[in-house]
Amino acid sequence: MINERGIMTIRLVKTTKYNGRYVALSSEKGRKVIASGKSPAKVFENAVKQGITKPLIFYVPKKGEAHVY
Repeated sequence: MINERGIMTIRLVKTTKYNGRYVALSSEKGRKVIASGKSPAKVFENAVKQGITKPLIFYVPKKGEAHVY
């Protein structure tokens, strides 16, 4: 999707439930959240416990919060 400023955006999580948290998906193509939390290390650990060897982990910013990688 291209936003009003001409920047391509992709929404990986379609709920505000995870705002301000790290989430893990089973892959870049998966849309199911398999773990979430405030610590990326714990989120990774929980994903691996579920048998996901290479989870996709990212931070979902709170509304209005700038987050730059």
